[in-house]
Amino acid sequence: MTTIPTTAPPRSTVELRRLGSRALVAAGSAWAAYLALRPYGDETTLEGVEGIASPAWVASHLLGAAAFVLLALALVIRAVTRPGPDGWTARRAAAAMVVGAVFVLPYYGAETFGLHAIAAEAVDRGDATLLDVVDDVRYGTAAVVTFAIGLAATIASGVLLALDGRRSPTVARAAQVALGAAVATAPLQYGLPPAGRVAHGGLLLVAAVATSVTGGRGGISALG
Repeated sequence: MTTIPTTAPPRSTVELRRLGSRALVAAGSAWAAYLALRPYGDETTLEGVEGIASPAWVASHLLGAAAFVLLALALVIRAVTRPGPDGWTARRAAAAMVVGAVFVLPYYGAETFGLHAIAAEAVDRGDATLLDVVDDVRYGTAAVVTFAIGLAATIASGVLLALDGRRSPTVARAAQVALGAAVATAPLQYGLPPAGRVAHGGLLLVAAVATSVTGGRGGISALG
């Protein structure tokens, strides 16, 4: 009986894939924590913006921004460790996520620091008229356009990620398709009530962990 030899990936590739798996779990954890810890309330009133003025607002939004960066890092690592035609879709998913992260981060910066400072001043003064500035920051033309580009790229990345997982083994395929769906629907969760947003964070975390553990096409379990 003839045994067909198999070639194991280089140690450096294995270690890089494990780093990518851990970055993916960290991204899911950061996203879930962001949506769970983010203060929710009626942001058109002074009572509601007390949440924006709180340290929890800054911490949670920093986690949200970190989630985009970590997800982009995880997908880039996944792509570069799968050279050739096999990684075609993975490379495009990674490129789209990098674009998404680049374009959403300025908006998250404004939300994290700008809105926090405005809200803190409004609360200190007891001046509700300052809340008009919140809308100016959020809905300025440049802010809306760049954020929309980032979210569109994120949707594209999620769709490509799901497509990339279709030829994986059954369990890994289900995990990666779920992850792709969670990433693609991330822009939609902004319009959900708090419970829906928290649930989305949990979904992305579970899908990220499952994808990391099962490996998927060309992946290495983070537990290896």
